Amino acid sequence: MRYSRLIILLVMLLVLMDVAVAATLYGKIYDIELNELNDVVVEVDSEPRQRHVSKDGTYSFELNTGDYTITATYNPDDFHNYTTSEQVSIKEEGDYVYDLFLFPDFDPDAEDLLAEQDIFDVDEKVIDENGRISGLTVAIIAVAVIIILLFVYYLVGRMKDKHEREELEEAEKVERQARAALKKEMEDAGLRKEKRFRARPTQEDIEDADLTRLVGIIKKEGGRTTQKELRKQIPLSEAKISLMISELEHRKIVQKVKKGRGNIIILKKR
Repeated sequence: MRYSRLIILLVMLLVLMDVAVAATLYGKIYDIELNELNDVVVEVDSEPRQRHVSKDGTYSFELNTGDYTITATYNPDDFHNYTTSEQVSIKEEGDYVYDLFLFPDFDPDAEDLLAEQDIFDVDEKVIDENGRISGLTVAIIAVAVIIILLFVYYLVGRMKDKHEREELEEAEKVERQARAALKKEMEDAGLRKEKRFRARPTQEDIEDADLTRLVGIIKKEGGRTTQKELRKQIPLSEAKISLMISELEHRKIVQKVKKGRGNIIILKKR
């Protein structure tokens, strides 16, 4: 009975001694660029073996005195693998700060697969863990900006063409209306003049004289002039000038060519 008590006291003393020399080993986990890493598996070969998954870039173990091997592993994807293995010696109780630095560990097959993935894989993070924009993201943004600029240029061109077509259609509409109004006015005036002045020249004679004068001005200008210039030299309305040019076109004496917002009149028969 006496020996049993002695053995129990010795065991309790040994336990108390182990507790008394317990130490805390802790630190942070970095990569080779000194960036803190998360989701790192840290192990120490204590008895029993301890394993810790770091979620905030730190780790901590309670250890007795002795020599230990600490290993850390980080696998962000199927191809990258970061590891480290460190020897640590605990001599006495206390707090020990020991930061871990993980280095990339590629095998040749993984490097080949990674090279192929880098070429064809566009599923990259827009911003990495350090808040930096990746090169692929910059390229995608540049392409998107170019596409947007081309689309805007296309829309502006379409709107400009539509505006020019509308102006042309409006000008043609005004010309048709003016021609119809002038024709009616000339018919009414011709009837009135025919009734009042039988001996005076007919409207057809007057029109032929105006047409002859118009052709003479075009010849004087070298066989080519603008409708605007003709109106300056002949004191008639724009609608009248336009109608006379149309008559000369009908007789195949001149040719009217649309140029911007104006018309160029070319003499065909000299």
